[in-house]
Amino acid sequence: MVPDVIPVLRSAGAIVVALILGGCGLFGGGPRQPACPKIFLATETSNLIRFRPGDGRDITDVQFEAEMLGYSGSCKYDKNKLTIELNVDFAVTRGPAGGREAKFDYFVAVPKLYPDPAGKQDFDVVFQFPPNARRGQFRDEIVLDFPLADRNTGPSNEIYVGLQLTSGELEYNRKRRER
Repeated sequence: MVPDVIPVLRSAGAIVVALILGGCGLFGGGPRQPACPKIFLATETSNLIRFRPGDGRDITDVQFEAEMLGYSGSCKYDKNKLTIELNVDFAVTRGPAGGREAKFDYFVAVPKLYPDPAGKQDFDVVFQFPPNARRGQFRDEIVLDFPLADRNTGPSNEIYVGLQLTSGELEYNRKRRER
């Protein structure tokens, strides 16, 4: 009867030891990192049509069109800081009134941090069209640091990514959506 109990005790002991060591982080478990915040493409600002200066707004007046295709990334928490490595993908198309480059800005915003300067950060883009090409794609890789009162509040933040538009460009996008 005793030999039947020993394998059960060994199995139970091994499970208890694994749970204790796993809780101490010896198997790479360690304290769990909170989830990354949710990131959203700001729909109204995910596309930009830049016209040449003046009142013209037909196809012949388009300098370029920029579109946010998507993003990927990861995050890491420190004591009171959240670091996000973000890759933002763009497509740019040269219009009839365009030149060899397209200049525009995009933003990454965390509304909960506003009006702190970390609440919205702008990034400049200068895209050079390849020779004999009207269209191109590229990825911008950025690293952002956001202050946190407590690392456990990180997942409750929402992050928005969009193209920085003038009021006229935003209005143009809204009218296009209504059609």
